[in-house]
Amino acid sequence: MDNSSEKAAEKDEAYPGIAAVFEYWNRNAAFCKAMLGPHGDTSFILRVKELLRTKLFNKLSDWIPKEKIASLPVPRDCLVAFMSSANIGVLQHWFDLGQKQTPQEIALYVTRLIHHGPLGSSAIRGMVRSQHALQGTDRT
Repeated sequence: MDNSSEKAAEKDEAYPGIAAVFEYWNRNAAFCKAMLGPHGDTSFILRVKELLRTKLFNKLSDWIPKEKIASLPVPRDCLVAFMSSANIGVLQHWFDLGQKQTPQEIALYVTRLIHHGPLGSSAIRGMVRSQHALQGTDRT
């Protein structure tokens, strides 16, 4: 991850690249809603996912030393599939709800999800830990 993105996340600001992507989708909202909506073009969604997968795979290849790839707790292809699907899902959700958040706000949500993970971005992780502690099964 480049230094400016990491600094943005640490200051609870959107990654600049993600913000730019959501600005683009917002500027082209009518087209995007039609293509990503329930009656949209599934091949378009698949092409967007493939573009995301390629970009994410390349970024992960830059960030993760080659000698560490085999020992990742989640294989890189699964990580890329999860991240690309999640990003498309957030984008579709944003359009489905009528873009109530600004592109900057939705980009910040995605940044938090990427930087902290889904559980770390919510109170769920703390609730699960508390529940395990109460049950005497704390695994932290």
